[in-house]
Amino acid sequence: MSDQDKDPVVHSSLSKPLYISSVLLVLSMVWGLYDEMYGIRPWKAYQARFVKIYSRYLKTAAGGEADVERVTVFRLPPKIYATGSLALAYTFVDAGDYVGLVSVGEGDHKMVARFPFAVGSSNRLRNSIAWVVVAIGIAAAYGLWHLRRNRKVAA
Repeated sequence: MSDQDKDPVVHSSLSKPLYISSVLLVLSMVWGLYDEMYGIRPWKAYQARFVKIYSRYLKTAAGGEADVERVTVFRLPPKIYATGSLALAYTFVDAGDYVGLVSVGEGDHKMVARFPFAVGSSNRLRNSIAWVVVAIGIAAAYGLWHLRRNRKVAA
């Protein structure tokens, strides 16, 4: 038996393994792009929201203490907490972006922590767009595979 008889390239087609590896490559690229944009960088949305909220806070703070009191929706009086932790419950009437301010210390050693958060919003649109892109990629891969299969059957 000659070497040419043993060669799988001569007796079989490599189109199916190449097609499967190409589809896997495209799917891994789509997954990688999704993971890069949304999966491993969740702080991007947080930073954008924080900039918007903090800018609004600075505008109100520049107007003086009266403006800050005007936009305040909930306030706890100062108190010393023995355990160092606090739990509170508040029902927000309006959806929107808010900032939680927590002051700690007295005099020169006073620190203020700011916690921006959103009420009544979600990231459904961003996630649905990613799934639509994945579905289009899968449909395109299936369409190419089906078209190729029909060409082979016709030939």
